[in-house]
Parts: sequence; C-alpha cells; structure tokens
Amino acid sequence: MNIIALIIKREYLSRVRKKSFIIMTLLGPILMGALIIGPTYLASRSNDDDTKVIAVLDNAQNRFEEKLGNSKNIQFVYIKNKAIKDFYKEFVQKGGFYGYLYNSDAKNYSLDSISFVSEQQISLQVKSYISGQISKKIEHEKLQQLGIDEAKLNSAKTEINLKTLRMGHNGSTQKSSSELITAIAYLGPFLIYMFILLYGVQIMRGVLEEKTSRIVEVIISSVKPFQLMMGKILGIALVALTQFGTWTALTSAIFFASRIGMADNKAATDIFEMVSSVPWTSFVICFLFYFIGGYLLYGALLAAIGSAADNETDTQQFMMPVTLPLIVSFIMLQPVLSNPTGSLAYWMSLFPFTSPVVMLARVPFGVPWYELALSMLFLAASFVCLTWIAAKIYRTGILMYGKKVSYSELWKWLRYRD
Repeated sequence: MNIIALIIKREYLSRVRKKSFIIMTLLGPILMGALIIGPTYLASRSNDDDTKVIAVLDNAQNRFEEKLGNSKNIQFVYIKNKAIKDFYKEFVQKGGFYGYLYNSDAKNYSLDSISFVSEQQISLQVKSYISGQISKKIEHEKLQQLGIDEAKLNSAKTEINLKTLRMGHNGSTQKSSSELITAIAYLGPFLIYMFILLYGVQIMRGVLEEKTSRIVEVIISSVKPFQLMMGKILGIALVALTQFGTWTALTSAIFFASRIGMADNKAATDIFEMVSSVPWTSFVICFLFYFIGGYLLYGALLAAIGSAADNETDTQQFMMPVTLPLIVSFIMLQPVLSNPTGSLAYWMSLFPFTSPVVMLARVPFGVPWYELALSMLFLAASFVCLTWIAAKIYRTGILMYGKKVSYSELWKWLRYRD
C-alpha cells in the first residue's frame, strides 16, 4: 500500500476513535445551536428582572412632565422644584435611581441640551431608548407649533413588510429571506475559519510532538519527510470532513423531520420554503472546496512551523504572520456582506489567503461563475506553491534540534538544493 495512504490511515483512525471526537461530533449541532440561541435567551431573561428608575429634573417650564413613556425595564420618575446640585447630593448619598435627566438650557431644549448623569456607564440600549423618547417629545411639540394634527399624521404612517423573491434560471420565483441569506453567509465562513484554525493547529502540534519526542527520527528512516507531512495533513483533513459530514447529516435529518411534522403550519411552511430557496448545492460544493483548499494552504504552513520550532512557545512568532490574513478576512465580513459585489469583496475573494472566508460569504448572494473559477484557480495554485515551500522547510526543520530558528534561517533552508 502507498506510504502516504498508510500515514493517512494512521492519522485518521487515531483521532476518530477518541471518545472526545465521537462526543463532539454527535453534540456539535446542539452546542452550535446553544451558542447562537443561548446568549440571546439569557440576555432577554436578564433584562426582564432589571428595572431602571430614572429621575427627570425639568424645572425649566416643566416641558418633560409626564411625557416620557415608560417601558418594561425603564421607568421615569418626575422630580419638581429640586435644584440639580441638591438632587445630586441626595442621589449620590441615598441612591435609589439608575440616573437622572436634566436640561442645561433654561429657555429651550433639544437633544444637545439634555444630559444624563449616572454613577455607572450608561448602556447603549438605555441611551437609545431615552434619546428616542425625548425625540418623540420634541417632535410632538413641533407638530403642535406648526398646527399639524398628530393623530392624522400617525394614521398616515405605513409600515411595509417587503416580500422578497428569488428568480431561478428558468424564470420561476421562490420566497427568499435576506436575513436568512445573511445568517448563512456568516455561519459558513465562521465554520471554515474555525475548522482551519482548529485542525491546522492540530497538524502543527502533532508535528511538534513527534519532533520533541524524537519519534520522527524513527519514522523518517522509513518514509520521506514530504510523505510524512502530506500524510499527516490529509489524514487530519479526513477527520474534519467526517465531523462536518456528520453535522450536515444530523442537521438535515432534523430539518426534514421538522418540515414533515409542521406541514400544516403556514408560518413554518413559509420558513421551510425560504430555506429551500437557498442554493444549497452550490453552497455546499463551494464550502467543501474552500474548506479543503484553505485547510491545505494553512495546514502546510503550520506543519512547517511545527517542524521548525522546538517547543510551542517558539511557534508563536511564526503563527501570527501566517494566520493573520485568515483572521482579517473574518473581521472584514461585515463590510463585505454590506456590499458583496464591491471592490473590497471582489479582491479579498480572489486573494488565496482570504478567499476561503470571503468568497464563501459571497456565494449565497450569487457570484459570477468566472469570478468563482478564478478564485478557485488562485487558491489551488497557491496551495501547490506553498506546499513546495513548506516541504523544503519541513525536511530540514524536522531533524533540527536545540537552535532557535529565525526568518533568515528559514530563508536559508528554502535555498538548499534537493
């Protein structure tokens, strides 16, 4: 049997047989759902019991009096005939209020003349709510001054729930959801980002462990360094694909079971129709390609880093420059998704070190085939070139001990002749 195949088999079986792998593979979809839904649920629960009482000091014409609307978590208490300095002393000494509002202009007031004082930093949610209530109050007074009937104006206001449809190649249309597409455009790149880092670091640590334990000296006597490196990279890639395939199968089974069970529910049917409108086939194919391509690209470099270092601390100086483009691509998802066809999204989806994350984020919105083909070509070509570079570093570094490696030293290794 081929030597690389034997190494792949060893790397694959040694990992998939672990109890931790089996448990995480089965519980992965549940944990992912909890990670998405849990914080939102906990935040809503924490807000239910946290009522903030805000004092309103408006001695200038009492224009605030009884005009600011309370919410479930924010209540306004109006204080009359109380100087700001006196109330501040009472507020600081006795407490009882989350904060207090006052108008610094005795004649007029606007959003610029109103201040909020609190012992703690006001949250964005509370600030937004207070500003909104004051804006409504000022707007109400301006309408009265202009002689406009506010009730008629409010009755004329209309909110439109825009229905979005996606057109197929044959001209047929399906319900779609921009929110759902955006969520998928975030989730797919997040999984690629997580998988590349998670399994790429496994390669580096595996190589480093074999080097420091001197096991590699025995292995190298039977196989070539390049065969060992490629077998390790491909074996761990199969582990990642096994885990992702299991997650996909479990999620699909849950989806179809839910669809059958809620066939009579119109709201659920609309949701299932919108989910079905997503181009899942092209998305999954692109996911697999960009995951494999990105993983092989970064995995080869991380294997080279593991071979060049003597301990995990020494790897840090090389890891940041290598993984920085991947981290930047994930950070830049927000501006990319705001304009998926813009120049930023275009160039980042072609650059091989950022394309696995950025191009996959663009796929749900629709990408011209020639851009997709060009991006894939650049990624594949970069993998071939970088694997050659990583192999030259790996074959020298894997047997190098007791010397702290620098970038200049790596450059010397690259110039060694075969």
